[in-house]
Amino acid sequence: MMRRYLSIAIFMSGLMIPAKAQLLPNLGGQRTGISNLQFLKIGVGARGAALGDAMVALANDASASYWNPAGLTLNASNSVLISHTEWLAGLKHDFAGVVYHVSPDDILSLSVISLASDDMEITTETNPSGTGMYFSYSDVAFGISYGRKMTSQFSFGTTIRYVQENLDVLKMKAVLFDLDGTLLDTSEDIGDSVNRVLARHGYPTHSIDAYRTFIGDGAVSGCIQQGDDVVSA
Repeated sequence: MMRRYLSIAIFMSGLMIPAKAQLLPNLGGQRTGISNLQFLKIGVGARGAALGDAMVALANDASASYWNPAGLTLNASNSVLISHTEWLAGLKHDFAGVVYHVSPDDILSLSVISLASDDMEITTETNPSGTGMYFSYSDVAFGISYGRKMTSQFSFGTTIRYVQENLDVLKMKAVLFDLDGTLLDTSEDIGDSVNRVLARHGYPTHSIDAYRTFIGDGAVSGCIQQGDDVVSA
């Protein structure tokens, strides 16, 4: 009989544990932040935003220090880019970058990315209208990028960034190293392949330089359209 009562007591105590968790929740604890440096996922520049962040292979200005440092080799001149975006929930996103050609094949870039908010009033579960105290949020990243053109078709790049995240009195600092910036120019391969198809079907072929202008609007459609114009003439 004593063993039976002991089993019932253990069973009831097991039922009371989740009930206690529901009655006395850890207010706010279940929403504690579990990630950081999310501002590095926000694309930079109006061009990148218009293309839905599909810029890894297209960036050829100072924004390449963010998208793909290998793209720094695509532009033969020095450049400067400054952008400002009024982001969601009153956040302000800023980017500034400068590109300098050390040599025709070696390019350096300096950049800074910032995401910040105005002062926000602190609220709690017991004071949802505000406590009268304020806090601010800000992220910043300083980067130096290097791009090198190895051949006429292959380039690589790397970036080192110092990042800092500030949330009220909390601060986080880190140094990030990125070595995955590569770029392969396949326009010659595309041109050769499309020329073979065009020749097989009786259409005029085009030079490789012409294909570089077609790719932005769709290589095949551009080639056939020009071929139709030539045949019609």
